[in-house]
Amino acid sequence: MFDNPLSLLIPERIEIINKIESKKCAFDLLTELLAKDQNEVGKNEIFDALITREKLGKTCSGHGIAIPRAHIEISKPLAALLIIKKGLEIETVDKKPIKLFLALIVPENQSKKYSNIIKKLNFILADDDHHKVLIESDKPEDIAIYFESLLNEAMKDDVVEEKKVEDKVVENEAVANITTENKTTGDDK
Repeated sequence: MFDNPLSLLIPERIEIINKIESKKCAFDLLTELLAKDQNEVGKNEIFDALITREKLGKTCSGHGIAIPRAHIEISKPLAALLIIKKGLEIETVDKKPIKLFLALIVPENQSKKYSNIIKKLNFILADDDHHKVLIESDKPEDIAIYFESLLNEAMKDDVVEEKKVEDKVVENEAVANITTENKTTGDDK
């Protein structure tokens, strides 16, 4: 699904800070990060898309995680990670401060393709061990590599599922060919 997981979250799009004043400040910083090292979409479009999506429903899922995301006309998905060591106190379902903001922008015409991976990433990031590794790390390069391993873990089941679907399609085509051959030769009994 993500052609090259490592290019999804590069060290230049990871920021580690002690605290931040507000959710808007977090979104501003995430926008700045998402705009780095790409020229397909500008900061204003990224910010507006993230805010528009946030208005549809909060992206804070609990466990100190928020995954703001948007669908934009881009060729490949991009991610930015904001780690707030002391957390940001905002309204969440479990009342825990947000320590991980993972912002994603994905190609507009492929939103369904990425929704399952986003759900799995949320589940994986909520794991206390993974969460702790990310929060305690101080090196964006290490975080990017660790994130790649988490993303590969999230994608693993989808790759297996895609293979099952491909195998089923091939099987159905084979059955259809046999049925057609039997009808044309009169062996259909």
